[in-house]
Amino acid sequence: MKAFKKVTNKISNSKIIKNPVFLLIGLIVIILVIALIYFIFLKYSPIMNFKYEGYAISGKDITENLLGSSEDSTINKNLELAKIEEQGTIFKKLNDYFVGNKEKTEINLNYPIYINENSAIYNLAENSTLISKDFEEIAGYPNLSIAQGKVYDGNNLERADAKEYIFVKTSDDIFINLYEIKIKTTANEYTIPVNSIVAFNENTIRYYSVNNNILVFNEINDVDSDSDVQMVEKSYTYEELLINLGILQKQPTNTENNETQPNIIQEDSANLKAEENETDEVEQDKTEETEETEQEEAQNGYIKPEVSVEDFTAKSTLTIKDPSGRIIEAPTFEIYKDGKIYLRRTFSNSGDIQITGLIPDTEYEIVGKYVYLNENGQKVENTFYEGTFTTKGYDEYGKEYETVLGSDGKIYDLKEPIEYPENFLNSDIESIGNNLNSDKKEVEVTYKNGDKIKFNYQTGAVISSSKAEDAEKTGLFDYLKEKISEIGNSNSGVAQEITNKYEASKELQTKLEETSVEEAIEKQKIANAEQGTEGVTTTENNVTNNSLTEDKYISVYDEKTDDYLIYNEEELLDTTKEEVVSENEKIEANNLSEYY
Repeated sequence: MKAFKKVTNKISNSKIIKNPVFLLIGLIVIILVIALIYFIFLKYSPIMNFKYEGYAISGKDITENLLGSSEDSTINKNLELAKIEEQGTIFKKLNDYFVGNKEKTEINLNYPIYINENSAIYNLAENSTLISKDFEEIAGYPNLSIAQGKVYDGNNLERADAKEYIFVKTSDDIFINLYEIKIKTTANEYTIPVNSIVAFNENTIRYYSVNNNILVFNEINDVDSDSDVQMVEKSYTYEELLINLGILQKQPTNTENNETQPNIIQEDSANLKAEENETDEVEQDKTEETEETEQEEAQNGYIKPEVSVEDFTAKSTLTIKDPSGRIIEAPTFEIYKDGKIYLRRTFSNSGDIQITGLIPDTEYEIVGKYVYLNENGQKVENTFYEGTFTTKGYDEYGKEYETVLGSDGKIYDLKEPIEYPENFLNSDIESIGNNLNSDKKEVEVTYKNGDKIKFNYQTGAVISSSKAEDAEKTGLFDYLKEKISEIGNSNSGVAQEITNKYEASKELQTKLEETSVEEAIEKQKIANAEQGTEGVTTTENNVTNNSLTEDKYISVYDEKTDDYLIYNEEELLDTTKEEVVSENEKIEANNLSEYY
């Protein structure tokens, strides 16, 4: 603003007054430029709604403290974690990230977010590295949750791969230990708790551990190369640990140079199969050779495993042949987007498989691998599939759910986050509109106090907004008024009918939370079995029952039926389904009305 005052003062003191129109235009341009710069530098753009309640690391002091940039021992280096509410919005301004709808708190996404009462961590960093029990480094990617060394997709909690990990490494070479570490020096014994944030140095270990949502700074100064380190029932010297982590470089002897063998043998059967398919003659010869090899291997008690998969369209059929049980890491698919790892999926059984969590109308590269033990007991990583595929566009999927309203009054994004208006309040929401019968990219949100806002969910632009005249009126009352107005009949009978439907849906939702459709079907099967009629109804309609075991439900008004339908929240999260069946339809299809 000082710059603005200086500019306006110069203009007001200027003696050039022959053309006041140009002067006015220039002044307007300057004001617009200043306003634009001001807007750009202060704009907080929402990038995602965080699914869990968690605690994030605030600011950049943690890196300086761990790497020793701040050596002043008199400074209290403990740090308070920043709370993220369940479904709380994470904002971005320039290259920094923030949480909080009103007062913004900066968070550092180079480090994971603590979830589930700090027993698990959630990674949003793009440049993290996962380190396995064998100290193999695997590229990490955003939206991973990690608990007890196992990695899961953060959106649907599917296991990402079959490996078990002991560390996550940040881009600053700082480590998060996924298991407890015990260190025994000459004079002392130390325990580094799980999910601590650790900086290993040759003669010092600095780390932060979590205690009541406070990061407590710790330092071990008497560690040396011979100190004993125990982790995951294995023991190392401190020097060996640093070498395995790549912090120290071991100078190999001549003997070691001559005897060194790769820890894991690389094998590529994907390209081999492509070459075999070039001619039928080659294929026939190869088949005969394969049969002879298999017979010889079977006589020795070893049969090489085989894994194959049909070409991908986000769905495929996986075939696993492993009669002698040699596979030690199940087939895992790595999916790449724009040359970067996007997600992983692992499958342990043959059959139809599906990769979920993909963006529509997007090209992906996919690589399939598994690890087995050969006849000599050596680890072999076989790449059995390489290919590309493009997901269907939105138009091919038909109408899809992007966003739904949870029973807690918060909006849940089911696919890529929609664009919200700046400082959008995601709480105390009574209802949201839908565009099931419209191609407009807009949604109207009604709050419990009667306030309304309509915005474009692709741009975040506000179309209209209004404040409630009566702070006590509810979203349901607003809906009743609008519905009665549309019908053109304001008699109390219509209002009562709609209210009854709403109350009936809430009652059904409560019953579903007590007894899911699956549980009702099981009860029905038992009753039918006792009567000798098992399978009459449930077998015919079993295809309709595709809900998951999570007992969370969402009530949605359907204009076509003029009634409320209830959906399983987890099914709505599975965006690969072209159609989601409501719980009402499942109950009707399976004749389960006696249970509800």
